[in-house]
Amino acid sequence: ANVTLGYTLPPSLMKRSGFMSGARIYLTVQNLAMFTNYGGANPEAQSININNTLSPGYDMTSYPLSRTVSAGINLSF
Repeated sequence: ANVTLGYTLPPSLMKRSGFMSGARIYLTVQNLAMFTNYGGANPEAQSININNTLSPGYDMTSYPLSRTVSAGINLSF
């Protein structure tokens, strides 16, 4: 699940700055949570089986999906 939280600063605050017309602060998290009954680390992993074909969902202790956190500010002039 990916989540983004943001806050747009009020226009009255922007008028006081004299040069900005808008500002937004945000925080984004990718892979915040995974909702599954799979017991392994990565339900999207693949490995090679005896027939030399890919078997989705069999992770052989592979690494879990990485979580990415980003923060930023959008400014309008």
